Amino acid sequence: MKNTFLLVGNGPYENHGCEAIVRGTINILNQCWNDSKYIVSSYYNNSQQYINQKENETDINIKHIEHININKYSKEWGISNLYGIINRDKKKFYKFRNLEEYINNAKAMLSIGGDNYSLDYGIPKRFTDLDDYALSKQKPIVIWGASVGQFTKDKDYEKYMSQHLRKITAIFARESETVKYLESIGIHNNVYRVCDPAFMLEAKKPTNYNIEIEEGAIGINISPLMIKYVSGSNINEFIKLAVNVSENIIKSTGRKLYFIPHVVIKGNNDYEIMDKIYNNIDKKLRERIIKVSDKLNASEYKWIISHMEVFFGARTHATIASLSTLVPTLSFVYSIKSVGINKDLFGSDEFCVYPEQFNENILVEKIKYLIDNKEKIKEHLNVRVNESKKLSLKAGEHLKNIIG
Repeated sequence: MKNTFLLVGNGPYENHGCEAIVRGTINILNQCWNDSKYIVSSYYNNSQQYINQKENETDINIKHIEHININKYSKEWGISNLYGIINRDKKKFYKFRNLEEYINNAKAMLSIGGDNYSLDYGIPKRFTDLDDYALSKQKPIVIWGASVGQFTKDKDYEKYMSQHLRKITAIFARESETVKYLESIGIHNNVYRVCDPAFMLEAKKPTNYNIEIEEGAIGINISPLMIKYVSGSNINEFIKLAVNVSENIIKSTGRKLYFIPHVVIKGNNDYEIMDKIYNNIDKKLRERIIKVSDKLNASEYKWIISHMEVFFGARTHATIASLSTLVPTLSFVYSIKSVGINKDLFGSDEFCVYPEQFNENILVEKIKYLIDNKEKIKEHLNVRVNESKKLSLKAGEHLKNIIG
């Protein structure tokens, strides 16, 4: 009989960081359990997104199911509220009823979203409710390869989370900043230091997409999320700034730029924002830019990124794709996760780009520094990334020791 693991809390594969987490996690677990199947329950923006993911899945050991979203004033919402009159937990757990058969048969539930347990996207109630549901079923619940916190902006919620996180079977923290923060709010007995599972994602050459990568290529990943942090949500100001940055990189280095998307979700699409930037760049300089397809998978993007000489990335998992393949990398940072990953690999935030640093002068200088010092940086990464991959694999060993 196959071992079953329930992987929850993730987004769709159109966010290729979410895909990288799933693929990397399965690579880790397959080294500890020989015969396993994986129920992947994710949040989707619409049913078509779910259908596409289910139909296009390439791993026969993965079964996709959809988290139930209860819309206000719907029939489901009415039933949920009726349950609330009878029992508070019945209301809270009603939205997870489609998970019951899977959680009952699973060895453990892994919450795999990466940075769900933070205030970056608001109060993470749907994830803490799901934790409580698993605990009510007496199933091991592991926050898997994640960054947690910080909750210091809301002291009452921080107090609640410090109590909630103590109940979790185990927290597998992907960087040391999370470990430090959890210790600061009194959580340490159930915390294990690991590394992001995406370090274990295999890079694969694209099968249906031909791309010629020029020697000395510079990879660029820009996300719509940057607009909020860099220009206070002023899109025109951001595009103007990104155009200046791109043009000055080309002029200063003479290298070709590769615009590489990593999240292609409607309304949060790297390809679309980079296309707008591209269309505003001087026509002559545009000849020095390649727009990489938005139709690849996580392993294929990792392969392309691995062939860059240096890389700047806004998406955390785009930078993990580059760092884990020893590409000198600049990471755009706005939260604990990228700072923590960089400090663990480099011992400092030297290669972080904070929102106020995203301008033509600072970014160009940082990229030129990467180019000039690439061999030294690669040497350093070779050692640290091997250690990180060992830590990623350690997560499987820890889990086996916990659940048997």
